[in-house]
Amino acid sequence: MEFYRTFIALPMEVGPEAFQLVTTLKKSLEGERISWVDPARFHLTLRFLGDTPVERVKVIGERLVKEMHAPRFRIKLDTVGNFGSGRRPRVVWIGMESTAPLQGLFNQIERVLIDCGYPPAEQPFRPHLTLGRVRSIKNLLHYQRIMEKFRDRPLGEVEVDRIVFYRSVLESRGPVYTPLYQVRLLDGSE
Repeated sequence: MEFYRTFIALPMEVGPEAFQLVTTLKKSLEGERISWVDPARFHLTLRFLGDTPVERVKVIGERLVKEMHAPRFRIKLDTVGNFGSGRRPRVVWIGMESTAPLQGLFNQIERVLIDCGYPPAEQPFRPHLTLGRVRSIKNLLHYQRIMEKFRDRPLGEVEVDRIVFYRSVLESRGPVYTPLYQVRLLDGSE
C-alpha cells in the first residue's frame, strides 16, 4: 500500500511587519540551532494527518472540496511565542488575535475527517504560524530576552482565502509541499 504524508493548512503570506520580525529574529538568534521556515512556505496547519493511504487522499480531497463552505477573512497576527518550556523551547511561532474563524474551519475539517474514518484530533487546536523549530539553545537568557522584546507587538494582518490539502515530502534541504486539493473560500458576493 502506498502512503502520502499529508496535512490540511491555510497558506499565509505575511506582510512587512511579520516579515521584518522574522528577519530580526533570525539575525538576533544567529548563533542558535533553529531551523527557520522559509516564508514562501508559511502556513497555518489545521490538521496534520501524517501517513495517508493514497486511495484515501482522493476521498478526503473530494469531500473537502464538496463540503467546505466558509467566507474568506482577515486575521491579525499579534504576538511571538514558543512551545515547550521556558528552558527548552521547541517551536518559535506567531499567534493570532481572534481565533474564532480558524476554530470554525478546524471544526468543519474535523467533521469531514471523522466521516472519512479518522479519529478526532488528539491535541486541542492551537492556531499558530510556525517560524522555526528549535534544535538547541546555547544562550537561553539571550533567547528569552529576544523573545520578550518582540512579544505583543502588532504584526499586521493576513488574508485567509483558501484551504489546501498538502502532500509533504521530507528532503535534506527541508520539506517540499505539493498541493493535492484546494478549496477557495467564498468572497462576499458568492
